Amino acid sequence: MVRRSQPRRACEPTPAGSLAARAHALIERRARLFEQIAPYKRGGGVLRWTSRFIAANHVELASELRADLLRALPELGDGAPERIEALDAALSFEFWDRLRTDQRLGRERAVAALERVVRSLLELK
Repeated sequence: MVRRSQPRRACEPTPAGSLAARAHALIERRARLFEQIAPYKRGGGVLRWTSRFIAANHVELASELRADLLRALPELGDGAPERIEALDAALSFEFWDRLRTDQRLGRERAVAALERVVRSLLELK
């Protein structure tokens, strides 16, 4: 396991509230985090296959993000596993980076697109 001097800030406290409010807060947290780490993740992505350190960090971040998802939306544990998988993918850095880089969306539009996907997966209006 890779050790770092400071803990990663992928998981901040989730506010109480409705499912919609908690999902919105989760999306905003992800957007802040992904905007901060994007240059490093993009650069590291090229080297991930040749660096055990970078590969381990990638796996650790994915694990932290999934745990954060399940902490923020605990009701997912009682539902269909494929919904968890779909939300995990939609809330990933790779999805965010596609919106921001490949589709050239600004931060606000990327957040709005992500909100639409997550609300749809959660069956919220």
